[in-house]
Amino acid sequence: MENNPFDQVKNNLTSNAVMIVLTNTAKAFIVERVVRAEYLEGSSQGADQYSTTPMPIPYGAFVKKFGKALAQAAANDEDDISKTIKKGGKELTTASSGEFKVYTHKDGHTYVWIMKGYKRYRELSGKDTSRVTMHWTGRMMRNLGILRQETNAVQGVLGFPSPDEALKAYYAHVGAGKAKKKHLFMGLTQKEIDSLTSDAAALIVQHIQKL
Repeated sequence: MENNPFDQVKNNLTSNAVMIVLTNTAKAFIVERVVRAEYLEGSSQGADQYSTTPMPIPYGAFVKKFGKALAQAAANDEDDISKTIKKGGKELTTASSGEFKVYTHKDGHTYVWIMKGYKRYRELSGKDTSRVTMHWTGRMMRNLGILRQETNAVQGVLGFPSPDEALKAYYAHVGAGKAKKKHLFMGLTQKEIDSLTSDAAALIVQHIQKL
């Protein structure tokens, strides 16, 4: 007896529905793990903490971000650098004297060194520094989603539709800057795989019963 063509349609719909649920569950595992600052095996030591290694940023970018008053105080190493300035209607409590150093490179470009590193840069920007959550604007993790569903292969592919966000994720995995600190987060732990396997079995049974 020949197979009813509608049976294949039913099977494809079942596989697709199951994979959508499982792929979204996998996404939730990844996002929740990053929020907890838990990274996969192979990540750099201390991946859950922000760097305190001195970091330079261009003088112009520093002025744009924190205001000219702070930049001038840093350049002059003034004692009154520890004060509050207003930027964009928001009060920003600046650092104490000695936390910034202004340096002019031989190529003529001027930089401000933040002596307490990226962690201090985030603090001054009003961002959380308690743990590394891969979050500044939140765009990257919001962009994570299902790139495609392959029904015949029963496969779902997670990724970043935006090239900019995909590039951020790439550098998180290979490391950026001199430290090359890696934050591996795209993938699943064995515990998460086991949970998805259990969910898959239950979902397949549910969908078969509805056919």
